[in-house]
Amino acid sequence: MPEFDPRNYPYPSRRNAVYARKAMACTSIPQGAQIGLDVMKAGGSAVDAAVAMAAAMPLLEPTSNALRPQRQRRRPRRPQRGAGARPGFF
Repeated sequence: MPEFDPRNYPYPSRRNAVYARKAMACTSIPQGAQIGLDVMKAGGSAVDAAVAMAAAMPLLEPTSNALRPQRQRRRPRRPQRGAGARPGFF
């Protein structure tokens, strides 16, 4: 097994590698991550923190988090013409 060296990050990336000894919570905004850290400081598990962050994110960042799945809009069908056309009452 290769030795782990946190100073040597061989992959090309613009993001920094982040390491923590006790706990870490990551969201797109700091308030969401703080909620996760508060849950873990109070004795909760990582799953508890993830559920709390997921519940808070639609309130903290309403434009980026949907409470329901987004549906794609379908274009209305054009009426068929010609020999294979259906009657208009269907």
